[in-house]
Amino acid sequence: MIACVGFVLVLVVLLWLLPVPVDTYKQLRGSLFTGIFAVSGFLLSAKSLVILNMKKEIYGEEWYLNRIHDRDWSSTEHGRKSERAKREACGITSAVYRPLAQVGALLTVNIIMALIAAFAQITLGLAETEVAVAVCLAFAFSTALLLGCSVYLMWLNFETMYAEWEAIAQAKLEKKWNASLDEFHEAAVHPTPGSPAKVKTVEAEEELPPPK
Repeated sequence: MIACVGFVLVLVVLLWLLPVPVDTYKQLRGSLFTGIFAVSGFLLSAKSLVILNMKKEIYGEEWYLNRIHDRDWSSTEHGRKSERAKREACGITSAVYRPLAQVGALLTVNIIMALIAAFAQITLGLAETEVAVAVCLAFAFSTALLLGCSVYLMWLNFETMYAEWEAIAQAKLEKKWNASLDEFHEAAVHPTPGSPAKVKTVEAEEELPPPK
C-alpha cells in the first residue's frame, strides 16, 4: 500500500510538477539499473538469514512465548479458567509467527519491486519519453520507499530483541549483586580465620579511690 501510494505521488509530481528531462535521465539510467538490481540481489540473499535469525533469537525464545501466554491469560474470563477450558474454546489462537511472516512478506514484495524497477530502466526507459521517464523514476522511488519500510520494521524487531536481552542481563546482574551482599554480611557476622578482628569499643572504667 505504501509503495503504491508513493508510486502514484511521484508519478504525478514528475509528470505535471517537476518533469525530469530525458537527457538527465539517460545519464542516470545505467546507475539506477545497477544499484536497484544490486539491492534486489542483496535482499534475496539476506532474506533467509534475517528470517532465520529473527526466528531463533526472538520468536523461538521462551520469553516471547511467555509474553504471549501472559497476554492471553489476562484476557481470559475467570469463568473459563474455572472450567479449565482449552485455548481454542476460549477463542485464543494468537499467531506466534505472524510478525515474522509480515517481515518475510514485506521483503518478498520488496525484492519483486526492485526487480521490476531495475528491468524497467533497460526496457521502458529506452523509450526516452517523458511518460516513460516518470514511470521508471516512480518505480525506483517506490522501491526505495518500500526498502525503508522493511528496514524500519526489522529495526523494531531488533529493538524488541535488544530490550529483552538487556532485561535478562540486568536480572542476572541483580542476582549476582544480591549474592555478593549475602556473602559480605555473612563474612561480617562470622569472620574467617586470619581476617582482621572486629574492633569493639570499650567504655573506660571508673578509677577506684586510693586506699586510706
